[in-house]
Amino acid sequence: MPISDPLRSPIYETGTLIQACDACSWMQRGHRSELSHCPLCGVELRAPLAIQFGGLAVMKRAYNFEVFDREFRRVVLEDADLPEIIQFLCRHTKDTRTGTPLNDIEKPRRVAKRRHFQDHFFASE
Repeated sequence: MPISDPLRSPIYETGTLIQACDACSWMQRGHRSELSHCPLCGVELRAPLAIQFGGLAVMKRAYNFEVFDREFRRVVLEDADLPEIIQFLCRHTKDTRTGTPLNDIEKPRRVAKRRHFQDHFFASE
């Protein structure tokens, strides 16, 4: 069955989220639901943020998305094309989500903030 509403749940079951605060030193990876505000200083969290699955990472920039593989080759998904990309993906993807995050993967943890956000992809720290 195609995904009817990709926004129906704030929970990510298997991906590793990575978020950072522009106003302070807070950065975290491994949480299962996007945080809207920094837990350290309370500032609204904005792009960049990312989600990583094994050998793939998707990063949200201010407007575009960048998709990275393990060798850090990247593809840019342009903002103007996103509605049709999302429509295509939703129409042709089987929804296998259960609504329950998996517990056998990375737990949320603070990480040292680095100059380049993508340095946190595929990190084994």
